[in-house]
Amino acid sequence: MDIKQMRYIVEIARTLNFTKAAETLYITQPALSQQVSVIEAELGFRVFERTTRSVRLTEDGAVFANRARRVLLEWDELEALASRLAERRRRELNIGMFMQSDYSRFPALLAEFAALHPDIYLNIAVYPEARLLSGVKDGSLDLIFLRCRPEELPPGLRAENLFTDEIEIILNERDALAGRERLSKSELTDYKLICERDGFSNSYPSILGGFERERLSIGQPAIYISQASMLTHLLMRPGCFSFTTRESGRLLSECCGHIRSIPLEGALPVTAYVIRGGLSYNEDAETLCAFAQNWRWPQIEQTAD
Repeated sequence: MDIKQMRYIVEIARTLNFTKAAETLYITQPALSQQVSVIEAELGFRVFERTTRSVRLTEDGAVFANRARRVLLEWDELEALASRLAERRRRELNIGMFMQSDYSRFPALLAEFAALHPDIYLNIAVYPEARLLSGVKDGSLDLIFLRCRPEELPPGLRAENLFTDEIEIILNERDALAGRERLSKSELTDYKLICERDGFSNSYPSILGGFERERLSIGQPAIYISQASMLTHLLMRPGCFSFTTRESGRLLSECCGHIRSIPLEGALPVTAYVIRGGLSYNEDAETLCAFAQNWRWPQIEQTAD
């Protein structure tokens, strides 16, 4: 007897009606009657007493049907467990990206990786820098892409250097400062800074520290965003700016004609990293990290101050 035949017995025992049971089981009534005869012959006793008007369980049939219900419940639980175990074993990577990764080459990198590894599922989300670092530490993120300076990386993480990039300012092309070749911090006094509430100070601490040391008022009031795609809309008018890198600034300028990217004087360059947890090992994460290290990253020419 197989599981399907056991379901036949349990459903007839529940309805005590071959016609109704056949409808529920998606089988014809004659075929169901034939199956029951085969089952009873195999068991060596009758499960049902049948007349032209009624169906009832025999004494042995009632004992058997009751136990069969319990077996089917355990079988259903076993199938559900198998599904959960299979889902857990599915090859999946949880990837965290920094705020302005929308306007960088990282999405193209991941698109190429996904095409080469269709058996690996990629869950990609953009988070503030603080959330990225906490996620890769606690294991909720398998790896992250982050731009920062080497001294800003917390200990206990494995970070691979991808490329180094210069800090720039992005603003509207109609802004009074848009025609400058370079900008100083003092020129941005009284401008509104567009940034992520929990992340910008982690990304550019030395820049902001420079403003504070020079007692410059910057970004008051600031405009806080939760996703980089808001930047292009918030920069539709003069008087606002945001930090970016030369690579992202060039891509933003190419896709949005109203945005200008200008180098910032005295700003130290940042490095792009792919980062994993220090103790965990994930073969697919290692594969993606190696792919990222060998990818065709831009060669950024550093400007002299």
